Amino acid sequence: MVLLLSPPDSLPGAAELAGHQYTTIAGVSWYGPCDFQKKQLFSPDGQSNCRDRWRQRIFPRGTNPAQKKQMYREISPINYLTKDSPPLLMIQGDKDTTIPVHHAHYMKERADELGAPVDILIVKNAGHNFRRMDPGKKVPTEPSKKVIADRTVDFFAKFL
Repeated sequence: MVLLLSPPDSLPGAAELAGHQYTTIAGVSWYGPCDFQKKQLFSPDGQSNCRDRWRQRIFPRGTNPAQKKQMYREISPINYLTKDSPPLLMIQGDKDTTIPVHHAHYMKERADELGAPVDILIVKNAGHNFRRMDPGKKVPTEPSKKVIADRTVDFFAKFL
């Protein structure tokens, strides 16, 4: 699921789509990042000395540090958050090591500072993709994937 927080004219893209207008009415982020600029958000323990796992996936070879900084800024949803942003629900697993739960808390803190409508739902015992993190598979995620899906649909339906 994708939420676009910036206006349509700020997003260069496919020429054939340039004439289409859209209005985002609400968004739900399932285990998504909020800020690529803050490396410590990608560390499960919140340490800033974690390695940058994204640069090779995102940047072309030869991208200089200034370009990387600019690109990380551009792809970080938190930089587009305003008090007028559409409502956003961030759902994050509390044991996610790919996109740690810090992202949801950080986005919510920033949203509260701005007065932006952001809610979070933290899924207990869940990793990325809401997979169970209990090695013996005896402790379920809470809420369940069905409840997460229902909450997602209900959130969108509320704004239609």
